[in-house]
Amino acid sequence: MKLNDITLRNFRNFEEYQVTLGRKATVFIGRNGMGKTNLIDGMVQSLSFIFSKQRDTQQYEFIRSTDQGVKPFKSTDPRYVDGDYAYPLALDVRGSISYAEGVDVILSWSFEQESKKSGLRDSRFREAYHTFWDHYNGSEEKPVLAFFSDGFPHKDTTVSSGMKDKLKSGNPLPPCDGYYQWDKKQSCVNIWKRYFVQQWMNNRLTPDPEKEAFVLAVNEKLHEFSVSIDDTIDAMNNTVRGLLVDYRDGEGTLLIEFEDGTNKPFDSLPAGYERVYSMVLDLTSRSFLLNRNANPCGIVFIDEIDLHLHPSLAADVLPRLQRTFPRIQFIVSTHSPMVISNFDQSSGVQGDYLLINLLKNDDGYFNRTIDNIYGLDYNSSLVNIMGARQVERYRDELVRAYQYWRENDEERAGLIANQLRQKYGNTCSIIRELGL
Repeated sequence: MKLNDITLRNFRNFEEYQVTLGRKATVFIGRNGMGKTNLIDGMVQSLSFIFSKQRDTQQYEFIRSTDQGVKPFKSTDPRYVDGDYAYPLALDVRGSISYAEGVDVILSWSFEQESKKSGLRDSRFREAYHTFWDHYNGSEEKPVLAFFSDGFPHKDTTVSSGMKDKLKSGNPLPPCDGYYQWDKKQSCVNIWKRYFVQQWMNNRLTPDPEKEAFVLAVNEKLHEFSVSIDDTIDAMNNTVRGLLVDYRDGEGTLLIEFEDGTNKPFDSLPAGYERVYSMVLDLTSRSFLLNRNANPCGIVFIDEIDLHLHPSLAADVLPRLQRTFPRIQFIVSTHSPMVISNFDQSSGVQGDYLLINLLKNDDGYFNRTIDNIYGLDYNSSLVNIMGARQVERYRDELVRAYQYWRENDEERAGLIANQLRQKYGNTCSIIRELGL
């Protein structure tokens, strides 16, 4: 399943706002307050239609023991205008399911609330709900869904008593737990860490093909993610061999082992490494529970994908995730010029990859799709794409150098002119004044 587009009406800061999404990846940029998080929150909430517990559909048995359900709007979701909340409030969404024959079936659904006292109209998502489960009840795989907020993984979720009992039993988790609290802003990666320790230790005591397959799947994905994108730059310093468990303390400490033979406790990793490795562990665990493999289709949302990352890893993080999980649709936000300058929209067909700038003027909020800027230098991305203040002294020095060499050395002047165009764009006023 993939999301195609969404229209938000009177949702938080948006009066009416439509955005089309890339089939493989979408990167949202914009200043603070432009609604990046609100937009992601709306898409995450809209997908809860899948978990409507209607007894007239076979899926009820699949999700009946989960904590998932349709998520109604909160009291703070309606747009606040002139001292009051605006209605009707709605999320209108289109998605698609791809069949093996290459045919896409379009799903359309809405979350709509007419007034403060009314509830969601389930008739607006019932058809999409039945189409979704008619397909996935008969399919060998189910789509992975995951949401990594800007608090992931450092804000822990509250684990339900049911999940605690399942973990305490030592038995394999059921497939439906692949959707356990997937849409929470808090992290449940501690569940996956505990589950890995359990499966690793149980397989050591009593070898079991399924437990071993889970352990191997996690380790293979962590290794794949850690392998350098560019042979000339090792952004992660050390390739991961996998996870293992030190059980001398009687409970089991989760360690991450590197190719150079060193290892350290997973919980003592630097914040950036802990975040990205926790994402890989989360996605692999969910995929394995749902499908007994680690090559899932699905939709993953990441708010501030560059959080805690060194620039060299920020540049690589999305390509690494896409390489590790090639069938996932990634929808992410960022403030990093490294992320957007390394986002290659030309690597697929048109519409696979979209870079979208969220903006605001006197008429309200709007968005602008940005053409492929893969390889643009980071300073130019920062100034021309992200709207950061440029250092005028440097620009003025380039202009003076161009004006001097234009009269004396045409070739050198041409090089400086190209540098000016690359850094400041053809629409910059100084470029027009120079006739470039």
